[in-house]
Amino acid sequence: FLNSTYSSHHGSMEDGPFVELSVADAEARGVGDGDEVSVWNDAGVLTLKVRLSDRVRPGLAAIPWGWWGEEANVNLLTSAAATDWGGGAAYLDTLVEVGRR
Repeated sequence: FLNSTYSSHHGSMEDGPFVELSVADAEARGVGDGDEVSVWNDAGVLTLKVRLSDRVRPGLAAIPWGWWGEEANVNLLTSAAATDWGGGAAYLDTLVEVGRR
């Protein structure tokens, strides 16, 4: 789905919000596909299921946007600060940690 408007219609096909991790990152954290983890930083914390993926390189976590609500809204983790280039949102550069809490 494209955004929060469609999540109510197509979200069931995705089996809820998730965080994509590489196999290496999941193994380092002792988690597997489908396990529930916390994704957190100084701004907040989300509880999401892990999806192992070869699309995400080690050291990165990908959380698809479009889920709405406090329990899954990835915007909770992003900064409201403007970028130094163009003054836009820095949502693609959000430092987080992933693991069991």
